[in-house]
Amino acid sequence: MGFLLNETLNQPYYLGTGSSDTAAAGLTHVALGSHAYILDWDSDAALVHRSVPLLKQQQDQRDLPGEQSINPEGFWIRSGESWHRGAGQDLFDRKESDPFRFRDSVGMFVWDKWHLTLLNATDQKRSSANTNLKLAVAGSFFYAIDGTALVRTADITPGTPTFTTITGTPGTPPTDIASDGFNVLTAHGASGLYKTTRGAATTVSHITGTVDVISFVKNRWLASSARIIYDVSALTVGAGGALPAAFFTHPNTDFVWVDFAEGNAAIYMAGFSGDKSLIYRSAIKADGTALDAPVVAGHLPDGEIVSSIYGYLGRFILIGTNKGWRLAISTDTGDLNIGKLIPTTSTVRSFEGQGEFVWFGWSAFSATATGLGRLSLGEFTDTDQLVPAYASDLMVDGQTNDILSVVTFQTLPVFTVSGVGIFAEDPGSLVEMGHLDTGEISYGITDPKIALFIDAQHMGEMGEHEISISKDAGAFSSIGLHHHDQFPRALGQLTGRFFELRHALHRDMTDPMMGLDIRSWLLLSQPKVKSVTTNIIATVLLTSEIEDLDGGSLFYKPYDELSYIATLARDKDITNWQEGDTAFSVIVEDYELNYNRLLQGAEGMTGYNGSCTIKMKVVE
Repeated sequence: MGFLLNETLNQPYYLGTGSSDTAAAGLTHVALGSHAYILDWDSDAALVHRSVPLLKQQQDQRDLPGEQSINPEGFWIRSGESWHRGAGQDLFDRKESDPFRFRDSVGMFVWDKWHLTLLNATDQKRSSANTNLKLAVAGSFFYAIDGTALVRTADITPGTPTFTTITGTPGTPPTDIASDGFNVLTAHGASGLYKTTRGAATTVSHITGTVDVISFVKNRWLASSARIIYDVSALTVGAGGALPAAFFTHPNTDFVWVDFAEGNAAIYMAGFSGDKSLIYRSAIKADGTALDAPVVAGHLPDGEIVSSIYGYLGRFILIGTNKGWRLAISTDTGDLNIGKLIPTTSTVRSFEGQGEFVWFGWSAFSATATGLGRLSLGEFTDTDQLVPAYASDLMVDGQTNDILSVVTFQTLPVFTVSGVGIFAEDPGSLVEMGHLDTGEISYGITDPKIALFIDAQHMGEMGEHEISISKDAGAFSSIGLHHHDQFPRALGQLTGRFFELRHALHRDMTDPMMGLDIRSWLLLSQPKVKSVTTNIIATVLLTSEIEDLDGGSLFYKPYDELSYIATLARDKDITNWQEGDTAFSVIVEDYELNYNRLLQGAEGMTGYNGSCTIKMKVVE
């Protein structure tokens, strides 16, 4: 399909696959693959090199203007303005990402829409090196087991509350505590159950025998020891009363019951053997005198060991394990639909619900903090997998020990840190500093970007906002401490494939209840794409005979040349484009032929006179 240089050469002038010898010899302007051509200088597009537009045009179809309405030919924008759907999202702006979620936080209150503020601090209410610290509330009294002692207070709010020791306890340290609002029972292992009443000064032996777990659920008292469950609801005798016959003995001699919870249709009983955890259910008989035989309501994956279970609002069951926690929903039959695992760094041993929120023990949250997490039953990030919004909450700095118990007393969350003591929320002071990490900001592409500017909006005038930035999972670098009027800030053309922002708030050091309220942030970047960057547009003459650059004649078969160009455009094979001494690897994208004159039968020549505009994409 080659063309003849002149009538005396009856062979194609070039048979190779590289640039044309004719072009190399300077007889033509250009060559495409093995075919050399003369440019049509009368065309407006005789030879054009043009950068490929990086951004396609954008049309905003939404009713309300927003970030998507900004012209993409300006800087690219990522922003945040609410954090109420919680933590656990590592990728901030991928296709399935939620703009109101983030990676993680500490010391930050995220639950008010369109606001990000500091949490209240925590205050130690009682110091203790004991590892059995558990809590219960009976009306206006707060109870705690601590070593061999049972103590109570009527006011947890002072910096150093006054605790009264309840007399009459045995020498055996209690392992558990529960209340029905008036009675307070403590389990003492081989020494059995002891009972006191709200505000009383003493406790007495209630039931003899071995009891490790005690719980009050659906107006019934349930106790357990190893694999045996006892219903002790009917026992009102004083000292000397013995455990009743076992309500249920698990057939596996290695099985251990760990906790009880209540739902609308059933009482739930959780335990494990080896690496297998089971949750049973039992309904109260119609006459209210006893419980039905337990049946399995749900189970956990092998290796995930149940440690606690908590019922809330009749429908929700929270399950703590050695790997984190799960939310379950009780069905009409009482079986459990168990949701996705939310991983934590340590075993979850306690829950406490108030309003739409449930606090959970987040032991060893970091290398320097332990405390509580909070989940919202009003916001679900994945309804199919039963994943509610969650985030870290009240923390104790400088500790990593287990959170054993949490209750609400005098409207304050109160919790225990094993071997350290009892802590409560301090409503009179914000934490000194908290921070939130946004998660990876990639702008939806993996190519490099240049981060240029950051802006933030605040409310308040006391306290400081520190923004740090990380690129490509590296260390965070601070861009300084700022007040509400010190943005935007330039970032010095920071280049990376993805970025992450850390927003830290510092409270005012003269007034511990004052700090800034972050309302929004905005990061401006410029893509730095290194893919195809150039189009070449060339218009070449296609005619049966044309004068070469040396004054000689070049002879073509125009229809064959058009077929050659059309094949390259159809197959999209990479070929060579040569301009003098410069060569490019290209793909022919499309072409357009303009006829000047048909030559069929004219002067013995066939074909046409015309020009062909070829659009090529440079492959770099």
